[in-house]
Amino acid sequence: MSTSPENAEAVLREFLPLTVANVVGAFTGGGCFTLGVVCLVLLSSKTAGPQKQRRFLQLYIIILIIAVIGFFISTFFVANIATIFNPTQIEDDAVVAKVAISTSIFMAVITYMTDGLLVWRCYMVHKALIGHSPSLWNKISCATLAVLWVVTFIAGIMAATILQQATPTTVFFVSNALTNICGTAFITIRLLRHRQMTRSFFEGKAPTTRYSNIVGILLESAAINVPVAICEAVGSAVVATSAARTTFIWGIIYSIGIPSQAFVTIMVIHRVALGRSICHRNQEGATPLTTGKSGEHTPHSTQLLPVGEHV
Repeated sequence: MSTSPENAEAVLREFLPLTVANVVGAFTGGGCFTLGVVCLVLLSSKTAGPQKQRRFLQLYIIILIIAVIGFFISTFFVANIATIFNPTQIEDDAVVAKVAISTSIFMAVITYMTDGLLVWRCYMVHKALIGHSPSLWNKISCATLAVLWVVTFIAGIMAATILQQATPTTVFFVSNALTNICGTAFITIRLLRHRQMTRSFFEGKAPTTRYSNIVGILLESAAINVPVAICEAVGSAVVATSAARTTFIWGIIYSIGIPSQAFVTIMVIHRVALGRSICHRNQEGATPLTTGKSGEHTPHSTQLLPVGEHV
């Protein structure tokens, strides 16, 4: 069967953006793999936290890296399907859907894991700083995040199995964005309150910690994922109505955004594990008691930072 030049041009125009985005996304995937290996080595140290939690996080990182690699391979295959097969053989959307289903599965797995860790971290931060705000607010926040994660989970399953319908994919990315926005806001507010309390306790001269500056707090709360998730949500909604004008932009956002969320999540784990190790070494070499206001003895500063004990 001869190939129509118009059909071939249309196919190439559709998959070329994915190819470009896939090349750029490879750098993100490589960074994710490198940081993941460094984090695995760091978590092998006893100073990085309880053994069960370290083993769980190591397994988590390994699975996440495998999912990122699988996502990269599948998007590469989808992007080059026009060159692997004759363009006339992939005019049927069902063929493309069968090839792309692996991409949707890896996308869903990565998002489940990154959002799941964010929800768990919100709970652990709430548990560590439970006395700093009303418990009702904490319960509502954690429950909202859990509901959003469930919505993301259901929408992800539907997006992976009903590829020809844009609605599940849009719901998936919108709920992912809301989860990141709410989770980041919750963690940031709690850490800022913790920072304020520490400063007031030390009369405005709080010790230097990874929670003593805004940049550190934003990194710990995975704030970088918020603009990425918003771009994915907006892009998926726009593509659902005008795919012809937004394929290139959406291809870049999609192929880079998913691995970026995994990279930021591993970076958060790395920062927390590194902070634990530094805190442990400081406690070993520091005097357990320091002199506070009015000359009374107060606990060492690191004991006022319980968030460091949790991811």
